[in-house]
Amino acid sequence: MTNNPSVTNQKEKVPIFTMPEILFMGAAFVSFVLSVSLWFLSNKEQGLFVGIWVPSIISLGCFFQNIVMRHQGIKRS
Repeated sequence: MTNNPSVTNQKEKVPIFTMPEILFMGAAFVSFVLSVSLWFLSNKEQGLFVGIWVPSIISLGCFFQNIVMRHQGIKRS
């Protein structure tokens, strides 16, 4: 075992986002881009319809994250 302070003081790297969070945010971003594309390029009504998906996808991701946190016994402050 070495007593090198640079080795012993290193903290474990914690990812900023988990894979499910990345997938839900990616899906919401794709929905947003599709909505804007439909709005400007073809049909505004279809663009509005797809635009409604964005908060729904993010809410679904928050719901699943809440379920996982409850299952793991993590309480939010």
